[in-house]
Amino acid sequence: MKSDFGAADKLIVAAQAAVAGRSRPGGLPGEPGTEASNGADDALLTFARRARIPLITNEGYTKDGLLDIRLRKRAKEAGVEVFTAAEFHAGKMNEAEEVETFLALFRARMPAYLAARERELGKDLGEKVLDLIHSYYRMVLRGELAGAPG
Repeated sequence: MKSDFGAADKLIVAAQAAVAGRSRPGGLPGEPGTEASNGADDALLTFARRARIPLITNEGYTKDGLLDIRLRKRAKEAGVEVFTAAEFHAGKMNEAEEVETFLALFRARMPAYLAARERELGKDLGEKVLDLIHSYYRMVLRGELAGAPG
């Protein structure tokens, strides 16, 4: 199945739903973003197949190389293109610029997200959690550790 690479926003939504599903097991059946474990993988694969977008995953990445196992294998069997992030973006972008844009947008959109979350759920530790997630992204994307400037 050829992918529609112009569907990056759909890909982001699907990835967020999968991540949210893994962090909230036991959600209501059919409620988007509440799937857990294999259910999250199923939802992500179904979304990618229907939207005709590729899956980007590190599943199958081992010390022995990239193996077609688990979600990666299932995607290929379903006719969904599957890539690691490095494979997907190779030669298609200025990586440093994209990382900076992503981190800046993450920070810029936090206040609106937190305000909406607080209206819906009340005050919680959302800001602290998002700060930790931002620090994690900085570590993965820039190699920076928490407490470092930026």
